[in-house]
This record gives sequence, structure tokens and C-alpha cells, in this order.
Amino acid sequence: PRDGQHISDYEVRCYGLVNDDSITSVLVNGTEYAVSNKQFIAEVALPVEGSNQIIVEATDQNSNNTTVSINVIRDTIAPQVTIDTPADGDHTDNSFTSVVGTAIDDNLDTLLVADKLTSVLSSNYTTEVSLERGWNFITATASDVAGNETSVRIEVSSVIHAPRLIITNPTDGYRTNASTILVTGTVY
Repeated sequence: PRDGQHISDYEVRCYGLVNDDSITSVLVNGTEYAVSNKQFIAEVALPVEGSNQIIVEATDQNSNNTTVSINVIRDTIAPQVTIDTPADGDHTDNSFTSVVGTAIDDNLDTLLVADKLTSVLSSNYTTEVSLERGWNFITATASDVAGNETSVRIEVSSVIHAPRLIITNPTDGYRTNASTILVTGTVY
């Protein structure tokens, strides 16, 4: 792994190279691993959530010792994500809705709301989502840099009605011999 890399597992496979043919083994966090063709592979436990140091020690035939270390971050905890509004099962008469919620993780990478990349500020987000007539699923998916992911989904109904018209003049059944008349009414 790279120094500072986030790992979503309890162990990591380390690959390394040595530049001296006389080195036949290395110590990785105190455990000996064989060197073949100047390469070694080590399975290293990451015992704690957060930063874990990996120390590689190589000693040549003349007892010259070299030590290299890196830190990797074990992150096995998925982000927390909520959709606070609208509530699951809500109804609206709009063709869009404002989605408000939280996405919490120390190493948050992305938040997608209805497949749209959404900004998070101090763990809070707000975004507009378009709705089709009828029931719509809205999903919020938060991912951290280690690849852990959490999704929540709600369903919202959009009851988009056509405008309602009421003609107030002339009244129904009105008869006239005029070639034009004034029509008035209300649109709801």
C-alpha cells in the first residue's frame, strides 16, 4: 500500500523490493518473510481502526540494516447517511423536491443523491431532485475514501395536476347572437 492509504479490511498485503542479492528475508512488523528474486510479499494485520504503522527491516550479509516504515489507515466503518426531508411516503404537487439530510464520516469521499454528486458542508447537505408524476425513489449514497458505502432510500409521490379552469362568464347555456363575447374565469 501507499503511505497514508485507507484500507477497508483488517489486513493488507504488502509487496516490496530489496536491492541487494544477499538479502534472503525481511522483517515486516517483526515477522520474517522470505525474499525471492529481490521481492517479498507480506500479509500484515491492521490491529486498530485508524492509523497502523508497517515497519520493514532488511539486513544484508554484512549486517547493514535498513528500515522503512509507512502508515496505513484501517477504515472499516461505513459513513452514516440520512434523508431528513422529505419523509418517506410524502406527497407533493411539485415536479421537484428539496432533499435535506446528513452524511457523516471522518473520511467522506462522495455523496450521491438521486445519482447526482452533492456537496456536504459540516455533515449537512441540501439538493433539488426532479420528480416524475407518481411514486419516485430517492436514494442517498455516501462513500468514504476506503470504499465503505451506505445508502438510504425513500419514496415520494408527485401528484402533478393539470391546471383547473372555471369559466365564470358567460354562464353555462348562455345564448347570444353576437359574433364575439367576453369570456372570464379562474385558473387554479
